Amino acid sequence: MRPNFRQRLGWCSADNWDFRIGGDMGWHSILRLSRQLVVLSAFGLFAVVALGARHKLDVDPETKAGFVLQQIKQERNADNKLNLMVQFVDEFSKDPNLPWVLEQLQPTYFDAKAYDKAIAAGERLLAIDSNDIDSANLCLKAAEALKNVDLVHKYAKLAWDTAEAAVKAGKPASMDKADWDKQVDFCRDVKSYAEYAVFAMAPKDDKEKRAEILKWVEDINPKSSYLIGSKQNPTTTLTANAASSAETVKQAQQTITTDPSNVDALATLAEYANQISDFPHVLQYTGKLLEVLAGAKPQDLSDSDWKLRRERYTVSALWMNGITNSLRGNFSQADRSLRAVLPHIRGNMQLLSAGLYHLGYVNYQLAEKGEANRVFEGLKFFQECTQIKSNYQEQAQKNIIAIKSEFSIP
Repeated sequence: MRPNFRQRLGWCSADNWDFRIGGDMGWHSILRLSRQLVVLSAFGLFAVVALGARHKLDVDPETKAGFVLQQIKQERNADNKLNLMVQFVDEFSKDPNLPWVLEQLQPTYFDAKAYDKAIAAGERLLAIDSNDIDSANLCLKAAEALKNVDLVHKYAKLAWDTAEAAVKAGKPASMDKADWDKQVDFCRDVKSYAEYAVFAMAPKDDKEKRAEILKWVEDINPKSSYLIGSKQNPTTTLTANAASSAETVKQAQQTITTDPSNVDALATLAEYANQISDFPHVLQYTGKLLEVLAGAKPQDLSDSDWKLRRERYTVSALWMNGITNSLRGNFSQADRSLRAVLPHIRGNMQLLSAGLYHLGYVNYQLAEKGEANRVFEGLKFFQECTQIKSNYQEQAQKNIIAIKSEFSIP
């Protein structure tokens, strides 16, 4: 089993770091590599349960415990089902089916916002099965909901360690490869989210407390991408353009309902979605914008106006689309958009370093998914990134070493 990329290869993310490109037409591209972005990259995809039921159920209907288990399985009323599960946990604490019941009970408590009880159920399950990644992960989410800093720290480390141990242990003989691949992906997501959960608690205006929490992140994973992000400059502004006004956004929303191919409206809404970290809409509007820009000139625009819009909007749309797809795990689309925008940003070293870093990352991921030759593309982009003095330079060099070691490349 190959080592975990997220553990070894850093994920450069900045806390409220803006990348802006564009012209003087009032629309610019803002990539905010903030904590909200990373958790979505993370891919908006941090599931609570990886592969369905984790503990087997063996019902003996001739026993009282078996009778209650049958009732739990058949009950459709949520309140009644909860009461039956609580009854089982209280009465049959030594029953071998207890882990199965606790596995159902913990998310039930969580969904009911009974976070303390969700943690208690998780603790009880983990005492029986210390390798239950899902339970540790849900304890972490409950601790976050309670806004309990110490509990977040505790369960973030537990979730990270449990996920790491599962990957290191390798594929169980009884699990097929497809399910194992899903489990490995889930473990990666759990680890990344655990690091984020701790990092997100670090205040910006309390240096002492921030340093303490960043030390917690380091204790969980000394190579965490969030430690890299914490060293970035808070804001890098690459254009003098102002953000879209509320009135401009409102007008664009009205325009798009009657003219869904209006490039000015699509550009404004894509920018606005990026500003508020609404990344599904970033992808929706940039995707539609790129489609329209690749088509015929609208009749209401002159040749010169259309040429100007195509040049400026295409670069900004490709940039936002590429970076957002990279962070959301849509690696093939990210690769296409970032390769297309690369020639247009070579005059801006900060944008170029970020673009090269992401191209290195997505090509590594594509290699991991079976496109073996992509590893050399990833190395090429990381190597070029190391030639630029930037926040990505040092980590790109570390990634090159890790990739060469993993793929036995001299």
